[in-house]
Amino acid sequence: MRRGADVLVNDPEQAAVVLDAVRAVVPHAVDMESGLAMASEDVGQLATAAGAPIVYWFTGITDPELFRSGAEIPSNHSPFYAPQAETAIPVGVDALVAAARAYLS
Repeated sequence: MRRGADVLVNDPEQAAVVLDAVRAVVPHAVDMESGLAMASEDVGQLATAAGAPIVYWFTGITDPELFRSGAEIPSNHSPFYAPQAETAIPVGVDALVAAARAYLS
């Protein structure tokens, strides 16, 4: 039995398509490397098995003041995780719809 998951690597061409689509509705969207993380996302293995390109992205959902203050920012697996849902959900929905439209139109 194999343990763990392969490293998930975005398809650069498709990531550019998604970023362009997202920037059309979220002009302040930025492209930044998240770096390596001790996490496991099996969606990369699913995409590889299907021969499909993958684009996995994050949306900013943390109070920007936490970043400015240098405070430790809890991840989504932390009991202290506290996203700003009121602002994050609408932006996330707009980004997802824009990305989907880029492929479905």
